Amino acid sequence: MEQENATAVSGAVLTVFSTASGCGKTMLSINLAAAIAKLGFSVCLLETDTQFGDIAYALGIDPKENLHTAQAAWERDPGGFFIEDYVARVEKKGTVFFTLTAPKDIEDAYQIQPAHVKHVVKALRRKFDYIVVDTQAAFDQMNLMCIDQSTLVLFLGIVDFLPTVKNMRIGMDTLTRIGCDRERIRCILNRSGARTRLPLSDVEGILGTSFQTHLPNDFKSVTKSFETNTPIVLSGNSSLSLEIQKLAKVFTGEDFGAQPKQEPKKEKKGFFARLFGK
Repeated sequence: MEQENATAVSGAVLTVFSTASGCGKTMLSINLAAAIAKLGFSVCLLETDTQFGDIAYALGIDPKENLHTAQAAWERDPGGFFIEDYVARVEKKGTVFFTLTAPKDIEDAYQIQPAHVKHVVKALRRKFDYIVVDTQAAFDQMNLMCIDQSTLVLFLGIVDFLPTVKNMRIGMDTLTRIGCDRERIRCILNRSGARTRLPLSDVEGILGTSFQTHLPNDFKSVTKSFETNTPIVLSGNSSLSLEIQKLAKVFTGEDFGAQPKQEPKKEKKGFFARLFGK
Protein backbone atom coordinates (compact mmCIF):
# COMPACT_ATOMS: atom_id res chain seq x y z
CA MET A 1 0.00 0.00 0.00
CA GLU A 2 1.03 3.63 -0.55
CA GLN A 3 1.89 4.33 3.08
CA GLU A 4 3.09 7.85 3.85
CA ASN A 5 6.50 6.73 5.08
CA ALA A 6 6.72 3.37 3.34
CA THR A 7 9.20 4.63 0.74
CA ALA A 8 11.65 7.49 1.03
CA VAL A 9 10.64 10.69 -0.74
CA SER A 10 13.46 11.34 -3.19
CA GLY A 11 12.16 12.82 -6.45
CA ALA A 12 13.22 16.35 -7.32
CA VAL A 13 10.46 18.96 -7.68
CA LEU A 14 11.04 21.66 -10.30
CA THR A 15 8.34 24.30 -9.99
CA VAL A 16 7.86 26.65 -12.94
CA PHE A 17 6.52 29.90 -11.50
CA SER A 18 5.97 33.47 -12.63
CA THR A 19 4.14 36.60 -11.60
CA ALA A 20 3.06 37.11 -15.23
CA SER A 21 0.28 35.27 -17.02
CA GLY A 22 0.89 34.15 -20.59
CA CYS A 23 4.67 34.22 -20.25
CA GLY A 24 5.29 30.61 -21.32
CA LYS A 25 5.08 28.59 -18.09
CA THR A 26 3.18 25.73 -19.71
CA MET A 27 5.48 25.68 -22.74
CA LEU A 28 8.56 25.46 -20.53
CA SER A 29 6.99 22.90 -18.18
CA ILE A 30 6.00 20.52 -20.97
CA ASN A 31 9.30 20.78 -22.77
CA LEU A 32 11.42 20.48 -19.66
CA ALA A 33 9.48 17.34 -18.66
CA ALA A 34 9.94 15.87 -22.14
CA ALA A 35 13.63 16.79 -22.26
CA ILE A 36 14.38 15.18 -18.89
CA ALA A 37 12.32 12.11 -19.81
CA LYS A 38 14.31 11.67 -23.02
CA LEU A 39 17.41 11.37 -20.88
CA GLY A 40 15.96 8.22 -19.34
CA PHE A 41 14.60 9.61 -16.08
CA SER A 42 11.06 8.99 -14.91
CA VAL A 43 9.14 12.28 -15.01
CA CYS A 44 5.67 13.46 -14.05
CA LEU A 45 4.30 16.79 -15.22
CA LEU A 46 1.95 18.14 -12.55
CA GLU A 47 -0.55 20.89 -13.37
CA THR A 48 -1.68 23.05 -10.46
CA ASP A 49 -3.38 25.79 -12.49
CA THR A 50 -6.62 24.12 -11.52
CA GLN A 51 -9.10 26.36 -13.37
CA PHE A 52 -7.44 27.22 -16.68
CA GLY A 53 -4.65 24.69 -17.19
CA ASP A 54 -3.60 23.93 -20.77
CA ILE A 55 -1.48 20.79 -20.50
CA ALA A 56 -4.13 18.34 -21.77
CA TYR A 57 -4.89 20.65 -24.69
CA ALA A 58 -1.23 21.22 -25.52
CA LEU A 59 -0.45 17.49 -25.51
CA GLY A 60 -3.65 16.46 -27.27
CA ILE A 61 -4.74 14.08 -24.52
CA ASP A 62 -7.99 13.45 -22.65
CA PRO A 63 -6.96 11.80 -19.38
CA LYS A 64 -9.56 9.88 -17.43
CA GLU A 65 -8.09 10.91 -14.08
CA ASN A 66 -6.83 14.29 -12.89
CA LEU A 67 -5.67 16.16 -9.82
CA HIS A 68 -9.19 16.31 -8.42
CA THR A 69 -9.80 12.57 -8.67
CA ALA A 70 -6.34 11.84 -7.26
CA GLN A 71 -6.99 14.07 -4.26
CA ALA A 72 -10.41 12.47 -3.74
CA ALA A 73 -8.85 8.99 -3.79
CA TRP A 74 -6.26 9.99 -1.20
CA GLU A 75 -9.01 11.46 0.99
CA ARG A 76 -11.03 8.24 0.82
CA ASP A 77 -8.15 5.91 1.66
CA PRO A 78 -4.68 7.42 2.27
CA GLY A 79 -3.18 4.03 3.04
CA GLY A 80 -4.48 2.45 -0.15
CA PHE A 81 -3.68 5.34 -2.48
CA PHE A 82 -1.57 4.41 -5.52
CA ILE A 83 -0.45 7.46 -7.49
CA GLU A 84 0.24 5.38 -10.62
CA ASP A 85 -3.54 4.86 -10.97
CA TYR A 86 -4.06 8.58 -11.54
CA VAL A 87 -1.25 9.76 -13.80
CA ALA A 88 -1.65 9.65 -17.60
CA ARG A 89 1.06 8.12 -19.76
CA VAL A 90 2.23 10.38 -22.59
CA GLU A 91 4.38 9.10 -25.47
CA LYS A 92 5.70 11.49 -28.07
CA LYS A 93 8.24 10.41 -30.70
CA GLY A 94 9.39 7.49 -28.56
CA THR A 95 9.81 9.53 -25.37
CA VAL A 96 7.56 8.63 -22.45
CA PHE A 97 6.59 10.76 -19.49
CA PHE A 98 3.52 11.04 -17.28
CA THR A 99 1.20 13.85 -16.33
CA LEU A 100 -1.38 14.67 -13.68
CA THR A 101 -3.51 17.41 -15.15
CA ALA A 102 -5.97 19.93 -13.77
CA PRO A 103 -9.64 18.90 -13.46
CA LYS A 104 -11.82 19.27 -16.53
CA ASP A 105 -14.59 21.14 -14.69
CA ILE A 106 -14.10 24.40 -12.84
CA GLU A 107 -16.55 23.15 -10.19
CA ASP A 108 -14.05 20.41 -9.33
CA ALA A 109 -11.26 22.97 -9.09
CA TYR A 110 -12.99 24.54 -6.10
CA GLN A 111 -12.81 21.20 -4.28
CA ILE A 112 -9.03 20.97 -4.48
CA GLN A 113 -7.26 21.62 -1.19
CA PRO A 114 -3.52 22.39 -1.24
CA ALA A 115 -3.00 20.67 2.13
CA HIS A 116 -4.30 17.45 0.58
CA VAL A 117 -2.52 17.94 -2.75
CA LYS A 118 0.70 18.05 -0.72
CA HIS A 119 0.25 14.33 -0.05
CA VAL A 120 -0.26 13.72 -3.77
CA VAL A 121 3.02 15.54 -4.46
CA LYS A 122 4.79 13.37 -1.89
CA ALA A 123 3.41 10.27 -3.58
CA LEU A 124 4.72 11.54 -6.92
CA ARG A 125 8.14 12.10 -5.37
CA ARG A 126 8.23 8.49 -4.23
CA LYS A 127 7.38 7.27 -7.73
CA PHE A 128 9.28 9.58 -10.09
CA ASP A 129 12.80 10.95 -10.42
CA TYR A 130 11.52 14.41 -11.37
CA ILE A 131 8.23 16.24 -10.93
CA VAL A 132 7.84 19.36 -13.08
CA VAL A 133 5.07 21.61 -11.74
CA ASP A 134 3.18 24.01 -14.01
CA THR A 135 1.64 26.73 -11.84
CA GLN A 136 -0.59 29.76 -12.22
CA ALA A 137 0.61 33.33 -11.69
CA ALA A 138 -0.34 33.90 -8.07
CA PHE A 139 0.93 33.60 -4.51
CA ASP A 140 -2.05 31.50 -3.49
CA GLN A 141 -2.10 28.57 -1.08
CA MET A 142 -1.49 26.05 -3.87
CA ASN A 143 1.62 27.81 -5.13
CA LEU A 144 2.93 28.39 -1.61
CA MET A 145 2.64 24.65 -0.98
CA CYS A 146 4.39 23.84 -4.26
CA ILE A 147 7.19 26.30 -3.56
CA ASP A 148 7.64 24.83 -0.10
CA GLN A 149 7.95 21.34 -1.64
CA SER A 150 10.28 22.47 -4.42
CA THR A 151 13.87 21.49 -4.93
CA LEU A 152 14.19 24.41 -7.35
CA VAL A 153 11.85 27.24 -8.29
CA LEU A 154 12.23 28.22 -11.94
CA PHE A 155 11.15 31.86 -11.98
CA LEU A 156 10.14 32.64 -15.55
CA GLY A 157 10.10 36.24 -16.68
CA ILE A 158 9.50 38.30 -19.79
CA VAL A 159 10.68 41.83 -20.49
CA ASP A 160 7.85 43.76 -22.10
CA PHE A 161 6.38 46.49 -19.88
CA LEU A 162 7.41 48.15 -16.64
CA PRO A 163 4.42 46.76 -14.69
CA THR A 164 5.59 43.25 -15.60
CA VAL A 165 9.08 43.98 -14.30
CA LYS A 166 7.60 45.58 -11.17
CA ASN A 167 5.60 42.42 -10.48
CA MET A 168 8.67 40.26 -11.04
CA ARG A 169 10.54 42.25 -8.41
CA ILE A 170 7.62 41.84 -6.01
CA GLY A 171 7.70 38.13 -6.77
CA MET A 172 11.43 37.83 -6.05
CA ASP A 173 11.08 39.73 -2.79
CA THR A 174 8.09 37.62 -1.78
CA LEU A 175 9.89 34.36 -2.49
CA THR A 176 12.72 35.47 -0.23
CA ARG A 177 10.33 36.67 2.47
CA ILE A 178 8.49 33.34 2.62
CA GLY A 179 11.75 31.47 3.09
CA CYS A 180 12.70 30.40 -0.44
CA ASP A 181 16.39 31.26 -0.42
CA ARG A 182 18.08 32.50 -3.58
CA GLU A 183 20.07 29.27 -3.96
CA ARG A 184 16.81 27.48 -4.80
CA ILE A 185 15.69 30.05 -7.41
CA ARG A 186 16.70 29.97 -11.07
CA CYS A 187 15.70 33.06 -13.06
CA ILE A 188 14.83 32.30 -16.68
CA LEU A 189 14.10 34.92 -19.33
CA ASN A 190 11.60 33.86 -21.97
CA ARG A 191 11.23 35.50 -25.39
CA SER A 192 14.75 36.83 -25.26
CA GLY A 193 15.44 39.01 -28.26
CA ALA A 194 11.85 40.19 -28.60
CA ARG A 195 11.44 43.88 -29.31
CA THR A 196 11.27 45.90 -26.13
CA ARG A 197 12.13 49.38 -24.95
CA LEU A 198 13.46 48.06 -21.65
CA PRO A 199 17.21 47.34 -21.61
CA LEU A 200 17.90 43.95 -20.08
CA SER A 201 20.61 45.39 -17.85
CA ASP A 202 18.10 47.83 -16.34
CA VAL A 203 15.62 45.02 -15.74
CA GLU A 204 18.23 42.88 -14.01
CA GLY A 205 19.18 45.89 -11.92
CA ILE A 206 15.58 46.28 -10.79
CA LEU A 207 15.33 42.58 -9.99
CA GLY A 208 18.64 42.54 -8.15
CA THR A 209 19.72 39.40 -9.98
CA SER A 210 20.62 38.14 -13.44
CA PHE A 211 18.77 35.69 -15.66
CA GLN A 212 20.74 32.45 -15.67
CA THR A 213 19.05 31.23 -18.86
CA HIS A 214 17.75 33.10 -21.90
CA LEU A 215 15.08 31.34 -23.97
CA PRO A 216 14.90 32.86 -27.46
CA ASN A 217 11.73 34.31 -28.90
CA ASP A 218 10.49 31.57 -31.24
CA PHE A 219 6.80 32.05 -31.93
CA LYS A 220 6.88 29.78 -34.98
CA SER A 221 8.17 26.73 -33.06
CA VAL A 222 5.80 27.30 -30.15
CA THR A 223 2.80 27.61 -32.48
CA LYS A 224 3.76 24.44 -34.36
CA SER A 225 4.22 22.60 -31.07
CA PHE A 226 0.67 23.39 -29.98
CA GLU A 227 -0.73 22.57 -33.41
CA THR A 228 0.97 19.15 -33.51
CA ASN A 229 0.69 18.43 -29.76
CA THR A 230 4.41 17.65 -29.76
CA PRO A 231 7.02 19.19 -27.42
CA ILE A 232 9.53 21.44 -29.16
CA VAL A 233 12.47 19.47 -27.73
CA LEU A 234 11.26 16.37 -29.58
CA SER A 235 10.72 18.14 -32.90
CA GLY A 236 14.17 19.22 -34.04
CA ASN A 237 16.95 21.51 -32.92
CA SER A 238 15.59 25.03 -33.05
CA SER A 239 17.38 27.57 -30.87
CA LEU A 240 14.57 27.36 -28.31
CA SER A 241 14.75 23.56 -28.27
CA LEU A 242 18.51 23.64 -27.72
CA GLU A 243 18.25 26.05 -24.80
CA ILE A 244 15.67 23.92 -23.03
CA GLN A 245 17.83 20.86 -23.67
CA LYS A 246 20.68 22.70 -21.94
CA LEU A 247 18.43 23.22 -18.92
CA ALA A 248 17.68 19.52 -18.85
CA LYS A 249 21.42 18.78 -18.89
CA VAL A 250 22.01 21.18 -16.01
CA PHE A 251 19.25 19.67 -13.88
CA THR A 252 20.23 16.07 -14.51
CA GLY A 253 23.96 16.21 -15.21
CA GLU A 254 23.41 14.00 -18.24
CA ASP A 255 24.28 14.34 -21.93
CA PHE A 256 21.13 15.12 -23.88
CA GLY A 257 22.45 13.12 -26.81
CA ALA A 258 21.82 9.89 -24.91
CA GLN A 259 19.18 7.59 -26.36
CA PRO A 260 15.86 7.41 -24.51
CA LYS A 261 15.58 4.46 -22.16
CA GLN A 262 12.50 2.36 -21.57
CA GLU A 263 13.01 2.05 -17.82
CA PRO A 264 14.14 4.64 -15.22
CA LYS A 265 17.74 4.34 -14.12
CA LYS A 266 18.23 2.04 -11.19
CA GLU A 267 21.26 3.79 -9.76
CA LYS A 268 21.92 7.50 -9.82
CA LYS A 269 23.24 10.27 -7.66
CA GLY A 270 20.86 12.03 -5.29
CA PHE A 271 18.91 14.91 -6.76
CA PHE A 272 20.74 17.51 -4.67
CA ALA A 273 24.03 16.21 -6.09
CA ARG A 274 22.68 16.43 -9.62
CA LEU A 275 21.15 19.87 -9.20
CA PHE A 276 23.92 21.56 -7.27
CA GLY A 277 26.93 19.61 -8.50
CA LYS A 278 27.76 18.16 -5.07
